[in-house]
Amino acid sequence: MAAFVDAVVIPFVVGLASSAIVVLIGVRSIKEYIRERERRQALGLLEDFWSTPGGSNVFNVVFGAEWHGRGGEIEPRFGYAQAYGVSELIDCLDTVFDTKAVVRLVVVKRTDPLPAQLYEENLVVFGGEASISQFGAISKALDVPYYQYNLDLNSRSFKTAASRIPREVISSDTKDGQLLADIGTVTRLMNPANRRLVVLFNGNYGAGLLGGVLAVTRNNPLLEGVKSNATPQQLLVKVPNISNNIIDQTHTVQAVRPWVEFNLPAGAFQRVISADAGLEGN
Repeated sequence: MAAFVDAVVIPFVVGLASSAIVVLIGVRSIKEYIRERERRQALGLLEDFWSTPGGSNVFNVVFGAEWHGRGGEIEPRFGYAQAYGVSELIDCLDTVFDTKAVVRLVVVKRTDPLPAQLYEENLVVFGGEASISQFGAISKALDVPYYQYNLDLNSRSFKTAASRIPREVISSDTKDGQLLADIGTVTRLMNPANRRLVVLFNGNYGAGLLGGVLAVTRNNPLLEGVKSNATPQQLLVKVPNISNNIIDQTHTVQAVRPWVEFNLPAGAFQRVISADAGLEGN
């Protein structure tokens, strides 16, 4: 009897226990796989946009505390759009980095320079020149494809630089002092010194700025065409059908120009982040 127990019963029981463990581990692995797959499906292309080659999860988010010409500001208010955009960005980064993102909010006065230390980590800047004077100098030094070379309150538009062919002027749509449609840009590139991400948001008015943020913080087709490598790119978006001066996270954002690749001028980035750059806005 003892021999039977040793030869048959014990191996059988051990086999059942081993199988149960294997099944249990397998089930857990399957659940983890399903959860990870669902997470990736929810993220879509967001992870490609916000992840960096070095894997850094630290983001310095810079925005201005002041706005030049506030007396004639067109609704929706720039401050509203900026605050809403920062909130959307933080939620997005928490999702992409599974709540492990480190977001440092940096508030600057309009005429303050951007300290070189900000570029040591991933950097996101909410422009443009109306809130951060240096934003214009940075954008021009990087030779971004589209920029506001005319900041007149009533006729703002994104234009291509004189050196680019064809020349384009893409304007917002206003009527009787109300904004009907706005234009915004998202510029994405890597700091060549440390492979950290640099993202610049800009808009003709507040709606365009928020539209740019929404374009890259939600899982939507506007992220298609993003290259996760170091290639500098810019997206030009339109926020249509603005009524009653309202835009929120449910608003439709369209691509005016899909992701445009561009080349950085030699030494441009080094000049931008240099403490002695002496850059000045318009």
